[in-house]
Amino acid sequence: MTYPHLKDIPVKERPRKLMPAYSKEYFREGYLWTFLVGLLLIVANGTFAGVVHKSWWVLLWITISSAGYLGLFVDLCSGRTSSSVGTYFRETEPVRYWIDCVIQALFILAFCGAVWVV
Repeated sequence: MTYPHLKDIPVKERPRKLMPAYSKEYFREGYLWTFLVGLLLIVANGTFAGVVHKSWWVLLWITISSAGYLGLFVDLCSGRTSSSVGTYFRETEPVRYWIDCVIQALFILAFCGAVWVV
């Protein structure tokens, strides 16, 4: 689902609800390897922290970080980001699109760093 009709609607008039962008095409060939390498880094970070801290809470951090990474990955592949704030496209609203992507990336990094604090 790419929702191409949303590009023609001004930002203020677009529905303010989450528009899913998941598609099987993002998990084929080159994209799949990119996704798996990023996911492997998150899982390796959490696993290593779990071994060092001997804590089972690490599974929660791995799950939350992985879900955040999946959302960011799909946003980058689709060129569209959607949240309760609005839906933005890379081509038509690049500043808002990249701000949303940076916020997601900071969320992931915060959770990957929080696993070392607990």
